[in-house]
Amino acid sequence: MTDVDSIPKPAPNGVPLLRSWVAWRDLMLRAGVGLLTIFAGVTAAFFFDGYRERLEQEQQLRETRAGVITELKHYESHGGAIADDIDKSIARWKATSASGIRAVPAYYLLTGSPRPPTAAWTSAMASGVASRFDPEMQLELGYFYSEYTGIHESYVRRLVFTEQEILPRLISGPSAFYDAGGKLQPQFMVHMDMLARFSADLRRLNGEAKRLRVKLEAQAGEQGGLARD
Repeated sequence: MTDVDSIPKPAPNGVPLLRSWVAWRDLMLRAGVGLLTIFAGVTAAFFFDGYRERLEQEQQLRETRAGVITELKHYESHGGAIADDIDKSIARWKATSASGIRAVPAYYLLTGSPRPPTAAWTSAMASGVASRFDPEMQLELGYFYSEYTGIHESYVRRLVFTEQEILPRLISGPSAFYDAGGKLQPQFMVHMDMLARFSADLRRLNGEAKRLRVKLEAQAGEQGGLARD
């Protein structure tokens, strides 16, 4: 039967008018049900698309948070070790110098890249996921990473000085670092002072890295609890 066939025809002579009206009513009812079904299907599709997108965003936020937590743990463990090595190097020079012996001034050569890994936070910023952290956390993490990369830029200048001024003088021995009166030349005193500041900044920011890590882990636990609920 075609669509045309389904359209009620005028009632012939002898057929009650009511039968024709019922046929028209049934046709309109079927059309209304069809439109309602289409509307419900489109609405459900929009709903599930939005729900899926929200789940994907939450998963992206969890993965980004986990990456930043891992990065902060790295700072905690490696930063403290670097600060310890620097402080020991300076302490050795001070002890030797106090005994009246000329010694090579303290210096520190960082193994690997002189700059800290920031891939997790850089990726979070580039992808826009960082904006999904609460405003306070965004501010704290942004300040922390700015400070942490900043002190390493300062260390890079210490490294350049070490390579240009200290390492070449090692060939001549400790006396090459002292003036005619037996005092350590000023530029090397300044260098050790800047190293000590770098060590102190590392310890300060390591404490901040731990605080931020604990805060992020707490937020991850809360989000996990909400997801299970």
